[in-house]
Amino acid sequence: MSPCNFKRSFKKILNISFLTETQIKTLICDAEIKGKKVIIDKKVISKGSYYRTRNQAIQNIVRSIMTLAVISYHDIINPNDVANLIIMISSLIEEDIDTQDIGLTITRFIKTKLREIK
Repeated sequence: MSPCNFKRSFKKILNISFLTETQIKTLICDAEIKGKKVIIDKKVISKGSYYRTRNQAIQNIVRSIMTLAVISYHDIINPNDVANLIIMISSLIEEDIDTQDIGLTITRFIKTKLREIK
């Protein structure tokens, strides 16, 4: 599977993330820069649009990671639980599980961990 072609379950979970499909494609697909244009996933876009989308994606990723750092620092969720959650989500996507099931599994996992707070 090409890095620019996503599984159905990945596309659906991407819809509930802080990244858009365009942002993720900007980060992972090969971009060919030709003058003031960029070709990405067989589409031609302006260089300015490419860099703006790329920077927005990076900013969203940084904010998400900082949110994880804040909740880990304040013992809202254990850093090991964050790692386990990422592994669990990755395996659910690989198995092409329905997004609603992925969302329910993630929600249950987080609520269980949040109940464990002192």
